[in-house]
Amino acid sequence: MKQILLILGFLTFHSVNGQAVDFSQKWKDEVVTSAMSNDFHKVDLETVSHLDLSQIISNQKVKDAPLSTYIGIMGTNFHRIDFHLTAEKKNKQEDEYLISGKSNYGANIRELNGKMSLNTVLMNERMYDTTFIALFDYHLSESGNTNGNGIFKGAFSAIFFIDNGKLGLFWSAAGDYRELNNVFVGVCQRSNSNVEEKCVFSFHPAGLYSKLPYCEQLYRYDKDNVDFTYIKKKYLKSGWNGFDQFKTTKSDWWKN
Repeated sequence: MKQILLILGFLTFHSVNGQAVDFSQKWKDEVVTSAMSNDFHKVDLETVSHLDLSQIISNQKVKDAPLSTYIGIMGTNFHRIDFHLTAEKKNKQEDEYLISGKSNYGANIRELNGKMSLNTVLMNERMYDTTFIALFDYHLSESGNTNGNGIFKGAFSAIFFIDNGKLGLFWSAAGDYRELNNVFVGVCQRSNSNVEEKCVFSFHPAGLYSKLPYCEQLYRYDKDNVDFTYIKKKYLKSGWNGFDQFKTTKSDWWKN
């Protein structure tokens, strides 16, 4: 009997760990909790419905740093995956955005299309004229009938401001709210697999004040600077060999 219980426990453990957890709802809850503890409060979606947030969602530049790619992980071994995304507002008074672009996983570059829908808005009127944190649901699909194409779904968070009537992506040299800025948290399911794998990506996956949520095993720290994250050596072979935590310059692989 004891042996049977041990076998069942072993099988249950591996069954659970073979399935990546969808952290998207957890991310939504944590963003809202963090925001409301820092003088943000929830407002109606209509508060920002008239704004076109496509430039906030899309790949763009912040000052002189070309944020040419979203970079992140997929799966339990933290394999690197890159995205180049362009958003277009579907209708001026709606909260849905059409997404097009490409994904880059290993040697595979695939066309990508989908949509994002606004579901939560938080506001702080003490920062700039007004600062907002927005949460979206996203659903992205790699195009074509290629075996192994993926569907990506989850939650996206972004923080942006309006200053003198001008819309801008919030960026802080001191690291304030950096962990909420343009982060996708969810899963990917491949067409040739029934397993959903964790997929998390952002503009800066490592470096000063930068790390991906729910990916703590990916990182190592310098004891003299705990605000700076490095990719562990054991994961460099998972596509991270060319990644430089000290530079924001990225390649233009999506032009191929």
